[in-house]
Amino acid sequence: MKVLIVDDEALIRDSLKLILGLEEDIEIVGTAKNGQEAIEICKKQNVDVVLMDIRMPVMDGVLATKYIKDINRNIKIIILTTFRDDEFIEQAMKNGAEGYILKTQSTDSIIDTIKMVYKGVAVFEGEVLKSISNMLKGKGR
Repeated sequence: MKVLIVDDEALIRDSLKLILGLEEDIEIVGTAKNGQEAIEICKKQNVDVVLMDIRMPVMDGVLATKYIKDINRNIKIIILTTFRDDEFIEQAMKNGAEGYILKTQSTDSIIDTIKMVYKGVAVFEGEVLKSISNMLKGKGR
């Protein structure tokens, strides 16, 4: 599977590239430091999964998710962030994100998430799932 890593912090991008690149079934097709760069790469490269940070300069991950899905609905997007903000979660889901996990996850958990989302399974970290459940309960009233 071809993976694009998007994060404004070089250390995070480089670390993920190094770690994920060790997996024989994962090919890193590029890295981007903001949502705008991610969109450009998705237009030019064959990308299966985008690992996307939320808060970045130029264009955030939530808006970039929307534009990438407009380009190609088949590209899977996993939000990987430090923020468990209900508004971010809701907007990311509305824009088509298939996963939302926190950077506190283990490396193995991130790798498993990428593989599951690639196969079509939506993955949301436990605390994120609680937020989604609360959102749905609030809207059902």
